[in-house]
Amino acid sequence: TVKNSVICTAAPMNGYLIWSGNDRSYPTPFLSVDVQNCTFAGFHNEKGIFRASELQSLKVRNNVFYSETTASTYLWLIYSGTATEGNYLLNDNRLYNLADASKWKLYLQDNKIAPAESGNEMFSGVPFAAGYDMSAGYVPVDPAVVGTGVGASYETKRYITKPAVKE
Repeated sequence: TVKNSVICTAAPMNGYLIWSGNDRSYPTPFLSVDVQNCTFAGFHNEKGIFRASELQSLKVRNNVFYSETTASTYLWLIYSGTATEGNYLLNDNRLYNLADASKWKLYLQDNKIAPAESGNEMFSGVPFAAGYDMSAGYVPVDPAVVGTGVGASYETKRYITKPAVKE
């Protein structure tokens, strides 16, 4: 479970946020994923930034995703699952790409689990307030751009930056 969190990279990164294998060789039948009101900035992956061989449930709701790439980016890839119908949900997420909103795809559909989805929207542009700084981990969602109720709240956010390297 990840709620009201900010996860970002200093520069665009082709990587995974969750990865439990490329196929059923890494079974995770009891793993449930619940991601709500988070902000993810800088990640992209044409094989799914969240990727699992098997899940019991998946709930991804009210998040903001931002990618700075011209490559296609898939949000989820799930190879198989033990969940009953309705336990794979992608709802009310906002997905931003710097130049082309059509580069976002919610999930791969080639014989994979297809989550139920509603209210997800894809946009071009930057969803953050003026002065955002990905290298400092400061990426507050701009409610004038994104709307309210989506992404991480910064009201009680503690900013953690990597320490300076001492020589």
